[in-house]
Amino acid sequence: MVTTASTISSYSFQSRLSPAFLLAVAKEAWLTALQILDSSRTHHEAASAQRDRRAAFSDIIQNHDNLISRLCFSYSHTKEEFEDLRQDAYINIWQGLTSYRGDANIKTWVYRVTLNTCVTTLRKKKNSASTIELSEVIETPGEDTELLAKIAALHEAISTLPALDRAIVVMWLDEMSYDEIAEVMGMGRNTVATRLHRAKNRLKTNM
Repeated sequence: MVTTASTISSYSFQSRLSPAFLLAVAKEAWLTALQILDSSRTHHEAASAQRDRRAAFSDIIQNHDNLISRLCFSYSHTKEEFEDLRQDAYINIWQGLTSYRGDANIKTWVYRVTLNTCVTTLRKKKNSASTIELSEVIETPGEDTELLAKIAALHEAISTLPALDRAIVVMWLDEMSYDEIAEVMGMGRNTVATRLHRAKNRLKTNM
C-alpha cells in the first residue's frame, strides 16, 4: 500500500505535524508510486519498505521529540519560528530515512539532521530578540518557578552563542560524551572540548 497523508495522520503525534509536512509526505508517496511502475521492484517490497520507514519515523518522534524541540528552541526567537523549524526538521528526518543505513546511532543521526536544519535556517535570517517562552514548546519540570527561571535564563544565554557552539552546549547538557558530540559535529574531540570550554566561559559571563 502506498503511503498517503491520511495514513500518516493516523499516528498519535498527528497534532504536531503541519499540513505542509503531510503534503510533502503525500507528494513523495505519489512519486514513489510512479517509480514502482517503472522499476523491477515488486509492489510488496515497496509497501514493506514504506511500512518500515513509517515505523522508524514514529519511533523517532516518540523517543526523540524533546531532543528535536530543545535544539530547535535554541535557534528560534518566536514560537512561530520554533514551529516552522521543528516542522522542517521533521520533513528532513522523514526524507533522510530513505538513505539512513544505521551507520550512526539513531540519536546521533537525528541530532545531525536537526542541527543541519537549524544552522541552514539561521544563515538565512538575522538575529532578533527572543520572545518565546521555554514552557510553551518543551516539557518543563512542574511548577518550580525558580527552576524554570534558571532554565529560561540558560537558554537565553545559549541563544547568544555562535551557531555551532549552541549545538555543542545543548548536546553537552543532554549528557552526550565528547566523542558523541564530535561525531555529530564532524570535528575532532579536542576541538569539541576547546569550543565547549570557551562556550561555558561565555555563558558564565552572560548569566
